Amino acid sequence: MTHRSIFTPSRRTVLKTGAAAGVAAFAPAILRAQGKRVRKNVASPEAAKDVQSYKDAVAAMLKLPADDPRNWYRVAMVHLMDCPHGNWWFTTWHRGYLGYFEQLCREMSGNHDFMLPYWDWTASPDVPEQMFGAANPLDPVNYVIDDKGTYGYIPDFATFENQVRGPMEALWNAMTVDQKTEQAKRMNPDFKTFWSDPANGAVASFQVPHHARLATAANPSLDVNALPLVTLDTILSALAPTDFAGDGVTFENEVTSTHQGAPHGSASFSMLSNSHNKVHNSIGGYLYEKSEGNYSYEPPYGLMTNNLSPLDPVFFLHHGNIDRLWDVWTRKQISIGQLIRPNDDLIDDYKTEPFLFFVNGKGEQVTMDNTAWDYFDMARFDYTYEPGSGEEVVRAPASKLVAQRNAGSATLPAGAALALRISEGLAQSVEQGPADAQHFAQVTFIPPAQAQGQVFRLFISPEGADADMDPNGPEFAGSFSFFGQPHHPVPTTFTLPIDKTLDQMQESGVLEPGAPIAFTLVIAGSGTVITSERTDAGQLQSVDVQVLSSS
Repeated sequence: MTHRSIFTPSRRTVLKTGAAAGVAAFAPAILRAQGKRVRKNVASPEAAKDVQSYKDAVAAMLKLPADDPRNWYRVAMVHLMDCPHGNWWFTTWHRGYLGYFEQLCREMSGNHDFMLPYWDWTASPDVPEQMFGAANPLDPVNYVIDDKGTYGYIPDFATFENQVRGPMEALWNAMTVDQKTEQAKRMNPDFKTFWSDPANGAVASFQVPHHARLATAANPSLDVNALPLVTLDTILSALAPTDFAGDGVTFENEVTSTHQGAPHGSASFSMLSNSHNKVHNSIGGYLYEKSEGNYSYEPPYGLMTNNLSPLDPVFFLHHGNIDRLWDVWTRKQISIGQLIRPNDDLIDDYKTEPFLFFVNGKGEQVTMDNTAWDYFDMARFDYTYEPGSGEEVVRAPASKLVAQRNAGSATLPAGAALALRISEGLAQSVEQGPADAQHFAQVTFIPPAQAQGQVFRLFISPEGADADMDPNGPEFAGSFSFFGQPHHPVPTTFTLPIDKTLDQMQESGVLEPGAPIAFTLVIAGSGTVITSERTDAGQLQSVDVQVLSSS
């Protein structure tokens, strides 16, 4: 059997991008925020000065003692204390974090025109070359210790404990009641837990420099599991929803019972956050040689796989691209006359969620206008982006896409398949072009106890037939990964675009109304051969197949 590679652009990608180009010729000018400052693509020659200033700023932050809020490790600790993943605060919190970090870089580099570059991993899926190099402070493998041993990338766990624990404990003891309340919601009831929790604590998250990255200058590319999640096909799918948040196919992570008061709860991941997770893991994963020529991802994991990921400077370029794609989605919404914010029944929750741990460019605690809503608008930091991948969605389509649902639900043992009978509406919508219908699977499962670093793969096949576990094969629907270690094995949902698989099933004549299809969730196999294994992939609970179609 000949299989089309998962990296080959699908029919729908070609049609979607072609339709966008056709409409653009007649559409009004692309809507773009008129910020005073422009964040540039790191690959652009115009970004060279900003890259140098970034290097200078990181070097200066590394020289500061750990009791200075501007110290490189202290900046990363804000992310460890407060970053939300798996819920709908993800984009807005990181927008604030990047904005204040950019201010700090201006102060530390002396370049007050500095703008943080972004890495467009769709256009260039290699870690930017500027992140590597001897004596380059943007490469955590390189560290410089002065004769007193007081600054530079920290070379070992003992030095980390000696230099950073005391200042962080003093910071903790000085927290306000409100800050400690927020830490308790984040499953940090006391400093000891924050520092020493075996899954998510500071000590567990720290990595010595030579374990900081899997990516190297000689092998900078994202891995085989991450590459499909940064393709233009995937990014256009992530930008397709017309609701910011909710219980359907949305741009941001779906609202769940954990969206209030549990920013670290692993509850729901949108398509964009899934791409975010796998890029993190691909860069940071530590490659462990189990035997000669046989490699797998095993602990210890690199910096980018956990909540101290800002210790790797590539973090800020990666999140710059996430923020840019949010801006692209926002401008797309404006162009079609749709809301760019949560719906009215959700907006009050958004406006009252506090962000209490940001530090500005002067090293001062930010105490005013510190809710999720206050960081929703880019005007807070007055910037815009040099155009990158995905801009073709900023157009005026003939009709709005709305959600329809074809749901299947069951609770099954690990490794079993979940069957869904094809509705007539689903079969018909697959026949439509991508401008009229796009299809998504919302996969809900209870992850296994060890989920960090694992790649979960979804396959769709005719019921009763053995699923072909080849990730390059026609039955492969997509994959997902966690960022960091989930606190508890709670029901978790990932959203995946599945048009390519459904198209191939239709072409093979198995996608007929009334026909049963099966969804199988497995874990990517270890070793150098890219395989899939029916090992403990957790408990698959349900798969909702949803359609965004023209109204």
